[in-house]
Amino acid sequence: MATVPSKARCSTCGKEKSTVRCEGCLKLFCYNHLTDHRQELSGELNEIEINRDLLRQTLTEQAHDPTQRILIKKINKWEEDSIKKIHIAAHEYRQLLLQTTAENITETELNLAKLTDQLKQTRLDNDFNEIDLNHLKRTLTQLAKRLDMPPNLSMKEDSVALIHRISIVLSSGHSNPRVIELRKAAESFGFHIKGGREENSPIYISHVTPYGVAWEHGELRKGDQLLSVNGVSVENEYLETAVRLLKQAQGHSNPRVIELRKAAESFGFHIKGGREENSPIYISHVTPYGVAWEHGELRKGDQLLSVNGVSVENEYLETAVRLLKQAQGIVKLVVQYSPQDLIEMENHFDQ
Repeated sequence: MATVPSKARCSTCGKEKSTVRCEGCLKLFCYNHLTDHRQELSGELNEIEINRDLLRQTLTEQAHDPTQRILIKKINKWEEDSIKKIHIAAHEYRQLLLQTTAENITETELNLAKLTDQLKQTRLDNDFNEIDLNHLKRTLTQLAKRLDMPPNLSMKEDSVALIHRISIVLSSGHSNPRVIELRKAAESFGFHIKGGREENSPIYISHVTPYGVAWEHGELRKGDQLLSVNGVSVENEYLETAVRLLKQAQGHSNPRVIELRKAAESFGFHIKGGREENSPIYISHVTPYGVAWEHGELRKGDQLLSVNGVSVENEYLETAVRLLKQAQGIVKLVVQYSPQDLIEMENHFDQ
């Protein structure tokens, strides 16, 4: 503290008195309130020491028991929540299965009773041959299969994850650039960006939308600097440039080869578009429980590129329909996922 010879106004009481300037806050205090100010500073120092002691206690506890760390507790909570979700889903599936199984048992009992009567009558008539015996064997085998697996019941893994993975990210300053590929859902990738040349700032990820595309992918995180979009650099660019590039991204995936076995006269999907609509031919609907639906690889929004090696790009819709009708047995389709084309064409048809 430094004494000021001339009288000045105390910053606490506002009276002109002999004062002393605090070299920390640079305020002037009379002698009475200087003591109060020193006590306040001493109280703050005491609080810092108390918090230091608490931190030392926490450090000691975590050193002896690492499971008490906050991140460990978060992982434990994630584990508990995930197990709870699995238990709830498993209970619902079991209840549905038990209900379906009960109905199947009742129907199997009726069919088995019919078979029993048929066996009794066959033995009573004593008029049977190998053909009759094979028929009875097949009927019995079918009943056994139906008991184990009802014909209207199947099990498949959902494409949507029941639980979501968490990641532990270790960072020390700038990390190496990463390439992240995201498939666009509707009009969004599920993240927001800020910054840009107008802010004298790099463009960075400011928010990742929970359960959105980027969030589900798991690699993109808040704070990541955006360096390029589809090979076009956005370093030192205005924000609107990056926004425009992201909006222009169509979300196309690589072409896929899908083989389907024809059931009756149908593969279980519908197509739209074609040269007459100035549109690619695409899958507009996948029939539930049909061939394509059971196969699991074909989905609404897939662009149809070829049928059994014959290209249908830039072809009329009737050409693709004819090729599909002519296909016998197994058909080989080449498709490419392009949901943006589907959205634009369905909007066109709606208009």
